[in-house]
Amino acid sequence: MLSNRKQAQANELAVLIGVGEVGWLSTSQVARWVWRASTLHVGTNKAAAVLARLTEQGYLLCRENALGVRVYVLTTKGALRANTAYGPAYCAGYKLSQLDSYRQQQIVDFLLSMRAQGHTCTGPAGLRRAIATGAVLDGDWQGADALIQDSQTGVLFPALLVRSLNLNVVAKAIRLKSVNGSLCLFGADALVRQFERAMDKMRLEGRIAH
Repeated sequence: MLSNRKQAQANELAVLIGVGEVGWLSTSQVARWVWRASTLHVGTNKAAAVLARLTEQGYLLCRENALGVRVYVLTTKGALRANTAYGPAYCAGYKLSQLDSYRQQQIVDFLLSMRAQGHTCTGPAGLRRAIATGAVLDGDWQGADALIQDSQTGVLFPALLVRSLNLNVVAKAIRLKSVNGSLCLFGADALVRQFERAMDKMRLEGRIAH
């Protein structure tokens, strides 16, 4: 078993990595990300204590999102500490907007569900960083909301949140799926089905045009 000190350090690193993967997280989201085996009450209390400590030490910056909820982003110091585990995977979140809280919540819920199934997940901020460094991914993955590595096959596939039938987003989805033939769409089930039909229609029209 880990000593109390080692466990505290492991929890802190897990929090920093979670924040770095998504871009910003609330206390309840951190609780679900790091302490998902605990009850929500216990996990939230643990998350609040670690977040307070990391903020006081300058690893995190506390902000308020569009719903008035306190959220946390990595500072430069926090990103450096998170990167001790995975190399240049994370960066400070000073420039990230916290306006679209509903979209962020849907992405976090999806990532948590994938993690619960044992898959390795890269969130939107981690994905952008991986593309920007060019060390792991190229620009073909640009625009995805997450990257998932299947726990059994090891195959990487992009994921995209569906919130409308915007044709530009449909075209983006087709491009993302062409990277390796796989794409996970998530969002409201009925809308996802409509979106898949829109993708089929756009591909068909593209073939006719050629």
